[in-house]
Amino acid sequence: MPDKSGNYTYFDSPDGTDPHKKAWYISKWLAKLALFTGTTDAYIVSAARTPLGVAIVYGKHFSLAVATGLAFVSTTYISTELRGKDDATNHALGGIAGSAVLGAAASSPTAFFSLAGVSAFLLYANKEANMEGRDLWHLENDLKKARRQSPLSFTLFEFGKRDVTLRQMYEEKNEEYYRQLKTKQASEV
Repeated sequence: MPDKSGNYTYFDSPDGTDPHKKAWYISKWLAKLALFTGTTDAYIVSAARTPLGVAIVYGKHFSLAVATGLAFVSTTYISTELRGKDDATNHALGGIAGSAVLGAAASSPTAFFSLAGVSAFLLYANKEANMEGRDLWHLENDLKKARRQSPLSFTLFEFGKRDVTLRQMYEEKNEEYYRQLKTKQASEV
């Protein structure tokens, strides 16, 4: 499901495939976040006074963002290959790995455990929502749709659930991918 402009998005291919595309996609978004955090740090927190000082602050934020994204993508990829499943647990493990990078950069076990808990939960929920055909972060349209269908109660409405869920598509792609992988390994032996 490419975005509106037709570009690649993270969930266009199942986990365990296209690690380079996934790493580029994650790094691109985290670099945008690093631009904001680096600017905030350079001008408000650190109050860097020289161009070299500003460059060092930006370098720290960009390298940390890219390292966190690569830790997430590589851990998700490796856990998918080792476990043989494309599910939300892989994303939770990737979130813990990204939290480890941030916790090490902060030299704080408290930061690591706090980030690990929050990111594992959010990434697990995000993957589950995407596999069910829901968008966890954009519920406004679903709420408007629910209001039109049931003005008195939202309790029985399932937000944004599609008839053919992405979970079914992921399972089909996973079965096909691992079937091809097993035949390839059998032919090599």
